[in-house]
Amino acid sequence: MLDRLRELTDYPDENIAAEPEGMKQDWPRYAREVFGGFPETERNAQCQLMIMAADPSPPAANRMWPTNHVFVFKSPLFAKK
Repeated sequence: MLDRLRELTDYPDENIAAEPEGMKQDWPRYAREVFGGFPETERNAQCQLMIMAADPSPPAANRMWPTNHVFVFKSPLFAKK
């Protein structure tokens, strides 16, 4: 599961980063796809993922720090929480 996420967010150019909002939108579909391929015994054990990210965009004028994001995804639907 984590290897797949790494593949989706790894870019050959170190100046390119995954956008946190894009991850939030796309990751549930990818997680369901990967999780659905696991044996039933592993699916019965469930899967919960927590992804923490910092927005690579410059912070808004009224903030001193970039925006941080925390997303929690839980099987079987991996709907964002």
